[in-house]
Amino acid sequence: MLLIDCCWCYDHVYRAIAQYVVDKGVGGDARIRDIAQVETMPKKIPEGMTELSVYIEKQVKTDFKVACTKQNKSMGEVVNQLLKEWLKVNE
Repeated sequence: MLLIDCCWCYDHVYRAIAQYVVDKGVGGDARIRDIAQVETMPKKIPEGMTELSVYIEKQVKTDFKVACTKQNKSMGEVVNQLLKEWLKVNE
């Protein structure tokens, strides 16, 4: 790994390297997109909602996703419902 002392130089080298990213498109075609577009794409978080990141066992996630799919519900919908029920008991 090359370490660059000068911040100005590092910034320009970084920008030159990170100018494009390869994004796999439909049908396996590679599509090149400008990084500025990727960085400015807004997340689609519904009004009044926020994100929650947790670590769980892989098999638990897989089983949970299958169970949610069978009930035609999103995992977020079920987690939200479960957390509300847990809070009623534990507050």
